Amino acid sequence: MASAKRRVIESPLPQGEHERIAYTVPTTLWGGGGTSPIVTVLDTTDATPVDVTSATTLGSATIAGDIITTPYVFGLTADRRYRVNVQWSKGSQILETFFELLAEL
Repeated sequence: MASAKRRVIESPLPQGEHERIAYTVPTTLWGGGGTSPIVTVLDTTDATPVDVTSATTLGSATIAGDIITTPYVFGLTADRRYRVNVQWSKGSQILETFFELLAEL
């Protein structure tokens, strides 16, 4: 079961299969700030999640102050469900949150 602190409150979010969106994720629940953001995208529609990061992202994640901006997410397939994992470092800790996308026409 997912922790309420780790899952973005607005999740799941709809995204059209022809849209290209860079999402912003605040890190304030973890004390803000951080470095080295990494984003992975998993297709979670079927029983075994599939890593589709290379086919569905463009660019790199960035962090400025308390906000992580994901790479552009695009090329989703309608009627499929995706999980976007956002990971970053803060001191010696590695932290992670996630949100879900529901792809639409």
